[in-house]
Amino acid sequence: MLKAKYENTKEYLTYIILILGGYSSLLFFNPNTSEKSLCLFRNITGLKCPGCGMYKGSFYLFHGNFFKAIESNIIILFISLFILIFLILVVLDFVFKRKYFDSFENNILKNKTFIFFTVLLLLTSWFYNIFIHKI
Repeated sequence: MLKAKYENTKEYLTYIILILGGYSSLLFFNPNTSEKSLCLFRNITGLKCPGCGMYKGSFYLFHGNFFKAIESNIIILFISLFILIFLILVVLDFVFKRKYFDSFENNILKNKTFIFFTVLLLLTSWFYNIFIHKI
């Protein structure tokens, strides 16, 4: 039987708590109540980054407003899907003591085509945020 990459139970629990804690914050903090941006890059440079609108997008997606989520930042769907896959794999690794995440990492995340399209998606999102989308 393959042993999990992270044999330390605390590490698994930390990942799970951080992800669930981050998403549960969306229940309590409404990003529409503040005029100030939380984006450090935007506050320093005045430019929008590929991540601008991600918190609002997460908030809308978490509350079931799919179209507002996409309007806030188009890559929110891909990021949320990735986080969901990561969470599922970490839980599976934790429960079954297997290397599901290692397999995903080696076969998908290190794949040059996946990396190329991920970078292309981020650059496209950045272009869209800066020149087209008015956040």
